[in-house]
Amino acid sequence: MLEDVDGPTRGARRDVDAELECFAEQRHRPRPDRLSGTASRRTRCLAARRLVRRQADSRARTGLGRSTLLRVRRRRRTAESIPEASGRTRASLVAASYASTFSYAGTLSLAVALAAVTVVVSWPTLEAFWRAPQIGSFDGMSHLVVGEYYAGHIFPRTWGWAPYWFAGMPFPTFYPPLFYFSTALLYHILPFSYPAVAKSVLCLLLVALPGLSGSITWFHTRSFYAALATGCLTVAVLSDPHNTFGIAIAATLTRGLFTQLPGYVCLLLWCHLFLLAPCSRRSGYFSMFFLFLVLLSNVHVVPIVAALFLVVLFLDLVQAWRHRDLTPFLNSLGRHTVLGFIPLLAASFWYVPLMASSDYLVTMALPPMSAGHIATVWMVPGVLTAVATALSMARGARSIQAVALVCPLLAVISTLDSARFFPSLGRCATSTASSERCTRIGA
Repeated sequence: MLEDVDGPTRGARRDVDAELECFAEQRHRPRPDRLSGTASRRTRCLAARRLVRRQADSRARTGLGRSTLLRVRRRRRTAESIPEASGRTRASLVAASYASTFSYAGTLSLAVALAAVTVVVSWPTLEAFWRAPQIGSFDGMSHLVVGEYYAGHIFPRTWGWAPYWFAGMPFPTFYPPLFYFSTALLYHILPFSYPAVAKSVLCLLLVALPGLSGSITWFHTRSFYAALATGCLTVAVLSDPHNTFGIAIAATLTRGLFTQLPGYVCLLLWCHLFLLAPCSRRSGYFSMFFLFLVLLSNVHVVPIVAALFLVVLFLDLVQAWRHRDLTPFLNSLGRHTVLGFIPLLAASFWYVPLMASSDYLVTMALPPMSAGHIATVWMVPGVLTAVATALSMARGARSIQAVALVCPLLAVISTLDSARFFPSLGRCATSTASSERCTRIGA
């Protein structure tokens, strides 16, 4: 289904209206006599139609090339096949084709510019991380050493034994394995050392993240200013030297939280494709692939996935209730069940052996956040979420509404004491001697 997207200029809209008016008259009126005035008008109509097509074709060639050009022509043929009675609908459909031909080179230029700004702002940290022979952080050095051992002695097997950590343990159980899988694969493909590969992956993800965030924002809003604001906010969050948790550069490179950054990138791509899944089968397939990567990357982002699933289903239920028809909601429920179950089933190749090796599985429940802490930390995100909610409801942007509703839901979830729902003790077998040494690591 085609949507009306704001984007063409006012002059282009006049050309579109003139073309459609001429087309409607020629199609539905009887063939007139060959008078000079009629012939002149027909010539003008044909010339206007050719002009609009040339404009669409030239804009398409500046974007994605042949694929965009074919999409524009297909939308134009669809619009021209609608009867004259729905002329405004046809005009909006043709206008949408021109909006879709907005030069993708602009978003690429924005991504490159944001990457350059990120490098300039955080150059001292990036340079120190790249030149350091060792990673001076509480997690980073462990990730590099155990990852290099996995790449050299266990890969391509997904499970093995690491004898030099915790008096021997199955690996990878230290963290979810996507970081180790990807860096080990690149280590065997590229002629570089494992530390160089791991550092390159992290630096490239950090530098590309603002541009990726801005590009996804532009795709869902078709607003250059929204994409620019998102990219700049991402640069600000990444470059904050006092932000030592999450995906910030200080948290990733200085404190060594290596595995959280790939998890967030996969989450961002999954969210983008998941919101497009109802109208694109290809997006649905890719969303399942990236959800599979999310489940293998970081357990901290799984609650965000669950919250987005619930919000989207809630919006579908509200829409079905408004139209007094539950059939679309039932179809949506079945579709989202497939989108969630298949990645979970695919990720079981790692989770099932993990649970089978539960003697070595130790979990830690994170403490809840207080209401005062949430009010302080979420002040700016809360204001931005309120603005995004209001604008998305005014414009009918359903994907932005879903993302905006997830944010306050996550704030509420962060106040819950996770130790009541998840175990905070090592799951040790009572029949082994190790159970006597298993200590509680979470309050």
